[in-house]
Amino acid sequence: MGKPVRGQRQRRCARCLEDKPLAEFVRDAGRPGGAWSYCRTCHRDYQRQRRHHLTDTEIRDFYASHGHDCRICGTPEKETAHGRLVIDHDHATGLIRGLLCDLCNKALGMIRDDVVILKSALAYLEQHEEIRTNDAV
Repeated sequence: MGKPVRGQRQRRCARCLEDKPLAEFVRDAGRPGGAWSYCRTCHRDYQRQRRHHLTDTEIRDFYASHGHDCRICGTPEKETAHGRLVIDHDHATGLIRGLLCDLCNKALGMIRDDVVILKSALAYLEQHEEIRTNDAV
């Protein structure tokens, strides 16, 4: 990492062992020093490991093998709201399905991963697309 900025407080990440500015750590008033001992990047990786039961290597391999575009809308990873794709999983089984942009992942959550609701929403949109197209003629 580069030279610390004069007067800027630093902290060493307990996971990657890099010295980083305090702003790079997730705040938590209940923890010693008022923040997690992992930097934001390591904290995100740690949460993924806990949630999906994957090692760092498995997570990297998963991202490498699934490309860098949302599996639903095709948005490139760099163009997503947070600059990264999220791991989508089946809430009933816990099995990982793929990588999605945040919006598509939230959309699936909003319809409760229910194919019937999704088909109904599709029919609704198609019906209104026909109305709009016929009105334009």
